[in-house]
Amino acid sequence: MGDAIDKAEGTGSLNLSVLRIPEGATETIPEQWTELHRTNVLTAGAEKFIEVDLSAGDFIKLIAEDAGDGNGGDHAYWLDARWVRPDGTEIYIENNEWLSASVGYGSLTWGNEITFSGGSTTRSIFAHAPSKISFVVPDGVSKLRVTLKNNKYGTIVGVVKEKPSAVNYGDLSKYLINVTIPIKRIGSFLAGGAERQHKIDQIITSQAAWLLGEQREDGGFESWGSYTTDAWDTAYIGLAMLAADEPRFTESARKAAYYIANLSDTSNWCSPKGIVLTFLCEYYFRTKDAGILPGIQKAVEDVEKSFFQQGYAGHGSGNYGYGTGGQNSGFSYLAMGLAMASRTPVELDVEMFEKVMTRMDAMAPSGVIGYGRTTKNDFDANQSARDRVALTGPCVVANCITGQSQRFFDLSKLAYERAVGALDFGHSTQTYGLFGGTIGAANLGDELLQRHLETVMPKMILQRNYQGGVVASECRFEFMGAEGMFRPRMSTAIQILTLAANRKNLAITGKRDLRASVMKPGMNTHVWDLETHRFYLRGWATAIELLGSNAPASLKSGYESLREIDYDGPIHILHDRIFAILESNALNVVTDINALSGVSDELKAQAIEMVLGIDLNISVTEKDTDAVEIKLSAYWPLRERNRWEDSATKTSWKANADYKMVGSISIAKDTKLSDDVNIAFDSSSANSDWKEGYAKNLGTVTVNRLDSTVEFTLPVQINYTVGTHTVSYTRNVTFEEGVGGNFDDARYVTIPSSTVMRTGLGDELVVRLPLTGEYLQMHGEVGRQNYQGEKVKVDFTQGSLGLGACRNVSVVQSDLKWFRATSIAAVPDSSLDQSDIDALLDSDETTTGRVRAETSTQAWVGFEMDLGSLKDINGIKIVENSKWWINTNFKVEVEVDGKWQQVVAGDKPRGIDYFKTVRTQKVRVLFSNNGGSSIKINDIQFLSNPAGGGGYALAHSLKTGAYEHGVLWQDRYDGLSSGTITSLKNNAAYPASPSSSKALYTMESDSNLGDLYGLRWTGWIKPDETGDYVFYAAADEQVEMYLSTDENPANKVLIASKLSSTPSRQWSSAATSSPISLKAGKRYYVELLMAEQTGGDHCAVAWRKPSDNTTPIDGSDPISDYYFSTIVGGISPSIDYIFPGIVSQPSSVQATEGQSVSLNVVADGLGSLTYQWMKNGVPLYGAESATLNISTASSSDAGFYQCVVKNKYGQVLSDKVEISFANHPPEMSDQALEVAGSEPSGTVLGTVVASDIDI
Repeated sequence: MGDAIDKAEGTGSLNLSVLRIPEGATETIPEQWTELHRTNVLTAGAEKFIEVDLSAGDFIKLIAEDAGDGNGGDHAYWLDARWVRPDGTEIYIENNEWLSASVGYGSLTWGNEITFSGGSTTRSIFAHAPSKISFVVPDGVSKLRVTLKNNKYGTIVGVVKEKPSAVNYGDLSKYLINVTIPIKRIGSFLAGGAERQHKIDQIITSQAAWLLGEQREDGGFESWGSYTTDAWDTAYIGLAMLAADEPRFTESARKAAYYIANLSDTSNWCSPKGIVLTFLCEYYFRTKDAGILPGIQKAVEDVEKSFFQQGYAGHGSGNYGYGTGGQNSGFSYLAMGLAMASRTPVELDVEMFEKVMTRMDAMAPSGVIGYGRTTKNDFDANQSARDRVALTGPCVVANCITGQSQRFFDLSKLAYERAVGALDFGHSTQTYGLFGGTIGAANLGDELLQRHLETVMPKMILQRNYQGGVVASECRFEFMGAEGMFRPRMSTAIQILTLAANRKNLAITGKRDLRASVMKPGMNTHVWDLETHRFYLRGWATAIELLGSNAPASLKSGYESLREIDYDGPIHILHDRIFAILESNALNVVTDINALSGVSDELKAQAIEMVLGIDLNISVTEKDTDAVEIKLSAYWPLRERNRWEDSATKTSWKANADYKMVGSISIAKDTKLSDDVNIAFDSSSANSDWKEGYAKNLGTVTVNRLDSTVEFTLPVQINYTVGTHTVSYTRNVTFEEGVGGNFDDARYVTIPSSTVMRTGLGDELVVRLPLTGEYLQMHGEVGRQNYQGEKVKVDFTQGSLGLGACRNVSVVQSDLKWFRATSIAAVPDSSLDQSDIDALLDSDETTTGRVRAETSTQAWVGFEMDLGSLKDINGIKIVENSKWWINTNFKVEVEVDGKWQQVVAGDKPRGIDYFKTVRTQKVRVLFSNNGGSSIKINDIQFLSNPAGGGGYALAHSLKTGAYEHGVLWQDRYDGLSSGTITSLKNNAAYPASPSSSKALYTMESDSNLGDLYGLRWTGWIKPDETGDYVFYAAADEQVEMYLSTDENPANKVLIASKLSSTPSRQWSSAATSSPISLKAGKRYYVELLMAEQTGGDHCAVAWRKPSDNTTPIDGSDPISDYYFSTIVGGISPSIDYIFPGIVSQPSSVQATEGQSVSLNVVADGLGSLTYQWMKNGVPLYGAESATLNISTASSSDAGFYQCVVKNKYGQVLSDKVEISFANHPPEMSDQALEVAGSEPSGTVLGTVVASDIDI
């Protein structure tokens, strides 16, 4: 193929007729396409018959436009399309008759059977909007007739256009000129070596130059298609500009970076969010432009809120992808973005970061990341990885930057070697696969990258356009018609990144100084076992909360055993350890729960089902106006126990007498149903999936409705045994009128108290339980009726372990303060007026609701609301009409310091939508056009919830314990009098006032920073081996290195110095220490001073560990952040830490009721400190200063208190102290005494009764 390309390129010419109208001429170029028809907006199920006259056209185009709801997958069916002759004869258009087609998503499909007003037809052309289908108009026809139908969802507008085969330019022909361009050979693909590289460089430059010409003045690049915003295109193109690596292209990247950084919203989709963060970080790595750091911080927060609490993500923020498996495309790109950001000075949520990196490792037991969650056990040398490179590549990058897992690295490399050149994403687009394949190969080894490039370069060279950019060809990367998703500019950028990959000038293509120098071993834990562990942890924790003080000791000890499980070991060791604990403890716990007195049967049953993982699900479906279908499904005891077992083991477990579950459910017909309902079950004989422990259908009963009430409930009596243990209780099931109406019975679990940790991400609600500290998640639609007053009810349906079906927790109790607007006005430029507002809003929720229908011309409509005064708010509740739900995009903006900013947005309101606490008086609530549907609202309320969004949660590792930041701190001092250490120490700014500071993630500074400056590094290292270490410091010019005998800086001693220059990473001639004995796991304070005169500059440190046989090889990596340690909690008040340390701990207080009481902590650390007091482990709203003041103490204030002190570098937890009460003020009766005023001193007027409970 390379030879054919070379020969074709060196011959022929390109002949063009160019029409150029001179400046000042009055003529205009005629339109080629003429619009014949445009429909109104078609919502789901709507259709439009179209008939157009074709007398003037030789080509027609059927166009389905997105109607403004932002969905790139709006359904468009062209039905019974036919040509019409003048005599009325109709000729139906057949399959493949179209000339060309492009669709917004998926592929053009012919032949689906569709029902419409004209009957039923299989002459259907299906194309997701936005789509265009072109036809040649046959000779002898005069009309086209066709019906356009939106068959499923979204909103579309249909357009029909025509054009003649030749455009009549009339008098404009005088401006036509003919241009001949010889086709020149550019290097040689076949020759290899310098000629090939010249060819590649020329292609990179030409394509980057074409993109440069496409950039808007604001720095962005227009998006050719839908699905997401132009931030996606701009980020990919910005990466390509950095890879092209010329000053003009770097400037283009700068403009693109600031364009993205200043956007209020980049996308609701996860993949774009991840690539946006990746690009901004790459720009920072290249330029060290500190001005972009706020944009990176914003992008980090945008990425972090796209993850659910357990560290996974779906297609977009707040959804799970297809089915319940999550969608790893979005996860992969988010993980890559976070890994990149971990090498910048911005702040990360370290708890979430660790969860994401751990999950990434666990998602790839075979070395590759699948589209959904893998159920594969281990690596399979015969498994094809060709359709997984798109998702695996970004995770390979994240792994190489963070050093998360050597296991993942080795297996992904083996998988890539079997998939060299693979482009198949397995879904939607090969360009996605090209990008993932390229960055993965670039990070897995030079040989693998070269093999990859050998395979894909010929195709890319065939696709290039002589103007630059990518054009469609017979060798297209795209399939399924995904041009709407990956448009020419983005495809061009990805090809530039691929052709430039061997330059390795980006972190994503393996830039050396941004790779982790040491890989952690990684873990063999399977992601499914992670979910199983979480499932039982939350189940047992919920059982403890339900039973409270009645919780048996066996339940608590079993929960602690589950918490303390070690993840280390071979694949599935976690699974084996989980069920070893369950089988040793669960039935004993059931015995103890059943023996409890004073606890209801229902509460016992709820706790037992949580412990055993049981779920009896009763589904009620209205089949027609009278018939009701009731179906029972179940998850059996110790579900997931046999996930990885063979069929013989599953069969044996099915017959296990100890866990055999036999019983029935019954519903008495009362006066509401035609018959009683009884369904019996036996787990040993039921048709079940014993891998999951799930029976899909244990029985279905159909009865007739006798009650015409729209909705009613009936009690369900549930009786069963598990082995020898009996469970019997009653719960309700709901019946709702309406064909297709379906209710799964909800088990409402009332938790006495819990703290909202996280809300507002899709339909996720996360709470922390007080008795165990466990966090619980809720997913799935939350019924609007479940938000009542100060309680938030959530059903606890233990669905599939799949990521999207973990539903738990019930009642969250918080002190909610509701604010009603004192005045309401239409938002400026909105088409609403006061009468519209009055018609829409009504404070009485019992009314039928007011309706405001949108028109097709509106983009956003809504309200500006004045809260009367400044208020701290962190949530919005849109109260909808009880029979109508708002199904349209919305956003909320608040005014802060005179500027409007968005605080929350979504595809529809979800009861209470939380956001970070803001202080404001004016709020805007806006709804987007959704194609003519109606908004039906009773009220809009804002709330302040002390436990709501923005609550504090201590950072901790996956299992437990403090998370340690892996950074050193670098201070830079400019303006030295000479390039010597002495000049640095004598500088007036040293050490208190550095010119600039930053975190180091490896023991190496950036090079060529300037002249006459000095550096000071401070921090702690933690060796992983015990024995003698030798340190090597290579710097230009002078360097001194100090090491303490422990973590106290006061004990530092000089261990190595050199007052002349050493070449970069030339350890053989570096300043070298004597062997120093260090202990594994112990922290040692380290400090380094470096001074630069003029010319080039650099500084790096390596070591020889006890297990190393020789001096480090020149050019090898310096010490990595794997060995850096953060001191958490001070050692001595005299030490000047950059991390926060406690100087003076709070003390316990014995308080008196009615009097004031205070607790105080004194802390120190670099920069500003923040404080958060907690009571019994729960953050106290507003207690955010060094002193906690309680003006009037009462017995309810008794408890244990701690303070979390944070700065940007770390955090520390104070000692736990107690506020207790030993006495109470005397209480006096309400008896009144009258005093005349003339009584002499000593006169007895009466008696007053008082009591003191302390006497």
